Amino acid sequence: MRPIRARTLLTAAVLACATGAAAVDMNPHLAPLAPLVGKTWRGTVSPPGAAKPAVDVSRFELALNGQAVRNRHSVDDGVYGGETFISEVKAVSRLLPDGRLHVKSRHLKDGQWEDGRETFYVEDPLAVVRFKE
Repeated sequence: MRPIRARTLLTAAVLACATGAAAVDMNPHLAPLAPLVGKTWRGTVSPPGAAKPAVDVSRFELALNGQAVRNRHSVDDGVYGGETFISEVKAVSRLLPDGRLHVKSRHLKDGQWEDGRETFYVEDPLAVVRFKE
């Protein structure tokens, strides 16, 4: 009997993890986010008072055994970044027929809801979410 090599064990472990991750079912309440999951998006935002537009990279993944969607994003290669876990879906973003992602934010100010920024993203598999260390 030949000994099992470390590389073979590592390969088997990686495949087992990848297979297990793919088998996770998404909570049906999160179905509107399904077209975003597993994709990376890139958009240009123009913050108020900024000298130039900023590039926002956003990636959506299943989390918490399919009970949430995790969104990680970074602006200008990590100048600003954040992470959000979505467990309920409210209409704040939508996938347009041309494939772009439209995100419109609103915020509560002095007891009144006001429109925030509006951004259009395109899918960009080569974009990377970065955080400054």
